Amino acid sequence: MSDRRVRVLLDLVASGFQAGAAKAKQATDDLIGSMQKNEQAARNVSTTMLTAGTAILAGVGLTAKAAMDWESQFAGVRKTVDGTGEQIRALEGDLRGMARSMATSHEEIAATAEAAGQLGVATEDVASFTRTMIMLGETTNLTADEAATSIAQISNIMGTAAGDVDRFAATLVKLGNNGASTEAEILNLANRIAGAAQIVGMSEQGVLALSNAM
Repeated sequence: MSDRRVRVLLDLVASGFQAGAAKAKQATDDLIGSMQKNEQAARNVSTTMLTAGTAILAGVGLTAKAAMDWESQFAGVRKTVDGTGEQIRALEGDLRGMARSMATSHEEIAATAEAAGQLGVATEDVASFTRTMIMLGETTNLTADEAATSIAQISNIMGTAAGDVDRFAATLVKLGNNGASTEAEILNLANRIAGAAQIVGMSEQGVLALSNAM
C-alpha cells in the first residue's frame, strides 16, 4: 500500500512537471515568436523610412537642380529685356506660369522670351508674344524660336502693333491648314517680301496671303 502511494505521488509529480515544462516551452516559443515578429517589424519600418528618406532627398535634389537650371535660363532673358525690377519679376512669373500650363520646357520658353528681347519686343509685350510663339511651335512646323525671329522681323518692318501679333499668327495657321504651303514656307517668303509690301501699303494679312499664293 505504501509503495502504491509512492508511485501515485511520483506519477502526480511527474505529470505536474510535464505540464509545467509544456507550459514553459509554449511560453518560450511564444516569446521567441514575438521577438522575431518585432524584429521583422523593425526591419520593415527601417526599410520604409530609408526608402522614404531616399525619395525625399532625391526630390529635393531635383527641385534644387530645376531651380538652378531656371536661374541660368532666365539670366539670358534679363540680358535682352529692358525693364524695372518689378517688370522683370512679373515677366518671370508669367513665363514660369506658361511652363505649368503648356507642354513646353522652361528652357524653350526662356529662349523664346530672350529672342523676343533681342528682336526689340517691348518689355510689357514679351510675355504675350512668347505665349503666341510657343503656341505656333506646338501647332505648326515652326519652332517657337523660328516663329519669334521671323514674326518679330516682319512686325518691325510692317510696323505691326503688339496687339495684332495674335491675329497675324492666327492668319498664318489658317493659311497653313487650308493651303498647299506650310507655315514655315509662308513665313519665310513673307519675311523676304515684307519690305516691298510695306512700301506699297499692304497689310500683314495681305503679305501672308500673297506669300501663300506665290
